[in-house]
Amino acid sequence: MYAAMAENLIDYTFNVASYEMNEVMHRLTLCTIVFLPLTLLTGYFVSLLLFFAET
Repeated sequence: MYAAMAENLIDYTFNVASYEMNEVMHRLTLCTIVFLPLTLLTGYFVSLLLFFAET
């Protein structure tokens, strides 16, 4: 009986940790969705500006 309760508590602890990690991954994914296109566009336009500044 106590072994089963201890096993359930261990499973609960792992499930809570997994849930929290999923929430963190969700936030990081949203940040990537927002900032990755901005980074790519900024790099593209800066390279164009540097190219036209040389000519």
